[in-house]
Amino acid sequence: MSKSLKKIVEESRDKSLPEVDLSDRGISNMLDVPSLSVPANISDLKNLEVLNMFNNQIEELPTQISSLQKLKHLNLG
Repeated sequence: MSKSLKKIVEESRDKSLPEVDLSDRGISNMLDVPSLSVPANISDLKNLEVLNMFNNQIEELPTQISSLQKLKHLNLG
């Protein structure tokens, strides 16, 4: 993995990017990745339209994901 997940989320927030691609990162549970801070900070990505977490083993999503009003596409395949 070239960038830490925390760095990807921070850059996406800082640049107000509409898309975050976390596919093929080997993530098994968002709560297992404390450096990502998804449970507390996912709602900070206010312009997020696409969240791609394809090809991971996600079993749970934080409830804060429901506050992403611009989210159009969530891929957990």
